[in-house]
Amino acid sequence: MSAPPRLRLRRISRHFVAACAVGLVVLALLVGTLSQLLPLAERHPQAIAAWLSERAGQPVRFEQLDTAWTRRGPLLQLKGLRIGAGQGLAIGEAEVLVSMYSGLLPGRSLTELRLRGLALDLQQASDGRWSVRGLPQSSSGDPLDALRRLGELQVIGGRLGVHAPGLGVDATLPRIDLRLRVDGDRLRVGVRAWAQTDALPLTAVLDLDRRHGNGQAWLGADPVDFKAWSPLLAAGGLRLREGKGELNLWLVLRDFAPVALTTDSDLREVRIDGAPLPGMTTPGLQLQRVQARLRWQRQGDGWALQVPRLRLQAGPDQQQLDGLQVQVGKQLRISSGA
Repeated sequence: MSAPPRLRLRRISRHFVAACAVGLVVLALLVGTLSQLLPLAERHPQAIAAWLSERAGQPVRFEQLDTAWTRRGPLLQLKGLRIGAGQGLAIGEAEVLVSMYSGLLPGRSLTELRLRGLALDLQQASDGRWSVRGLPQSSSGDPLDALRRLGELQVIGGRLGVHAPGLGVDATLPRIDLRLRVDGDRLRVGVRAWAQTDALPLTAVLDLDRRHGNGQAWLGADPVDFKAWSPLLAAGGLRLREGKGELNLWLVLRDFAPVALTTDSDLREVRIDGAPLPGMTTPGLQLQRVQARLRWQRQGDGWALQVPRLRLQAGPDQQQLDGLQVQVGKQLRISSGA
């Protein structure tokens, strides 16, 4: 006579718990054994180089190896690191983390390559396209092709210069933390950046086809303080000097150039300075609150602006510009949904 369903379920539960307990014990023994054997790796750097070469799919070599054990797994500290045949990709000092736990999950990388103190430059060309300079240079093409098989790339405590002559922007961010992953032609990046070391950071996420330059990006913070970011916030002779609150920007890229921008933000204590005029004081605008939901989009040889929601408050009165539409091309068209 078979056991009742409730009894069978209880037995299955006990077996499952017992199997989990045995698995945890085996994992603990494995981790303990590896942590004790890790110092042996320093005496056999050629074995580590061979293992990294197999993962990277190309020669990996280094001049010095130090090891440490972290809560996430073994950490390999490498000096004089090079990847690729011949001169290859010269990286210098780097860390490789073997993520024993999360690396076993689907879609996660077993290894992470960490670069500390890297200086990068974000540059805008005359045609509006953006590019990044400062990654370790490769003698055989795109450095990301040399790095992608070593897993996720991390830049810790780096610096970022932003150069956009067309926008009148030339500034340096003293600190950025970056996580980058390449999957074929797909590039995914997460960045947290500080305009000043003691100011609030902004967070950005990018998902891009790195061959064709098509993708999407998000930039935001809650809260945000624009005072520290004012050197970067200039366009068309206007500069955002101050402002606090919630910021969300969604950007669409085509051929590495922005073609659409959407924002949904709620800001307070906003100050905007206009372009200085000869013999006159710099014009400015101060607003107690700005609530904006708008979309800018490139169209042919012009652009269009749609404003589902725009509320401006200066003093006790609030101005409502919901439904405003602006089209700029061969002709200027302005309409309102009011």
